[in-house]
Amino acid sequence: MSRRPTLRSLAAALAATTLLGLGAGTAPAAPPGSAPPTGAARVAAVPAQGHARPPAAYAPVGISDAGTDRDALQTGRLSPAQLPPARTSLTPQTADQAHRAAHPAAQSCTPADFSSRTGAALASYLESSTTDCVNTLFALTGRDAHGVFQESQAIPVAQALTTVAAAYKGDDSAGIQQLVLYLRAAYYVQFYDAGDVGPYDDKLTAPVTAAMDAFFASPHSRDVTDANGAVLGETVTLTDSANLHQHYLDVYQRLYNAYNSSWDVSPAMDAVVYDVNSALWRAANNPAFVTAVTGDSGLVNTLDAFVLGHTGMLGGDNTFMVSGAGQDLAAYIQFPALQSTVRPMMLGMLRTARMTGPTAALWVAVAQQSADFDATNCATYAPATCPTV
Repeated sequence: MSRRPTLRSLAAALAATTLLGLGAGTAPAAPPGSAPPTGAARVAAVPAQGHARPPAAYAPVGISDAGTDRDALQTGRLSPAQLPPARTSLTPQTADQAHRAAHPAAQSCTPADFSSRTGAALASYLESSTTDCVNTLFALTGRDAHGVFQESQAIPVAQALTTVAAAYKGDDSAGIQQLVLYLRAAYYVQFYDAGDVGPYDDKLTAPVTAAMDAFFASPHSRDVTDANGAVLGETVTLTDSANLHQHYLDVYQRLYNAYNSSWDVSPAMDAVVYDVNSALWRAANNPAFVTAVTGDSGLVNTLDAFVLGHTGMLGGDNTFMVSGAGQDLAAYIQFPALQSTVRPMMLGMLRTARMTGPTAALWVAVAQQSADFDATNCATYAPATCPTV
């Protein structure tokens, strides 16, 4: 999934901030449809300088990295402290252990294997596949993309996911992760190749929403384990792929509130928080999310509490978990209805953090948003945050 830069990248960003002033020096956007990077190089598109909001919708997040259960990346512009460092990838043995035990025999994995099946047969074949196999579907184009991902193919997969999610046991033994990953791939391929895949509408949105509702309602979706974390992270990313952020404000808040140090023993559970950070960054371009979040301050209050309650993590392994939440919150200053709420929170975070030292990631993340989206009120925060060019 989308990542924030490493500490080395942050140091370079801090140097650029000192020399050039905030709001300067970002790179041009990559063209739509350009190949996503892999591994630690993954990044996400960011709002362009001078735009009240990102000028175009983000593409859904793509393939999982290392052929396992980790989310893929977006190309686009970088800003200081944009995204977290690449998290530890789960090995297939860790992420898929339960599924591999239940389905030990490998099966064929060609586009025809999926396009030739429909309805329950397609869903069953996906459940018996591996995440490595389903990852290959993100690259489909043309006739193969149509055959595998046309809406009539995706709908029964979403319906099957609803059934599997309702009986979720906290792992991938029933193939739930493959169903989620297929739907992520469907939205990804349809975004880039709608001419071949065809349109998606409420006939797909409704069962996808029902499936995710069933998953998040499952008690085992709260298990603090690598096995659940792998599935949970993919499903959080699916809320973004389906552009349903507005429907899952309570889920995002629940996950922030649930996080504690016990999650840190599970790379997959820590990764879920990064997945939420990324979904909320990209959600700023979803008008329905903007309407929902401006009508309910619960999410911004949760982000503020999460950041201020975890400042002790800044400078550590999960620095960007905290600064990412702060960046998401600060980005919402671009919405007029939230400015009176968000601006004091930004000021509080800037007073808590410093431009250098262990808290620098948070300071840069918040200050960059003030420069991008609230430059006319720069002095409200502090003169030190004002652009110098």
